[in-house]
Amino acid sequence: MGHILFCGPSGFGKTTMAHIIAKQSGVNMKVVTGYAINKPAEIVSILNSLEE
Repeated sequence: MGHILFCGPSGFGKTTMAHIIAKQSGVNMKVVTGYAINKPAEIVSILNSLEE
């Protein structure tokens, strides 16, 4: 499975669904809150911190 981006209002279960998919797929995941990203450099920093 490739990358997945969930979007929608708070309280709709996006994070819960992501955790379920990650667990069933046997992969790690990183949760990032979109409103916490203010500059493109912050996205680069997040991506660089990911492990394969």
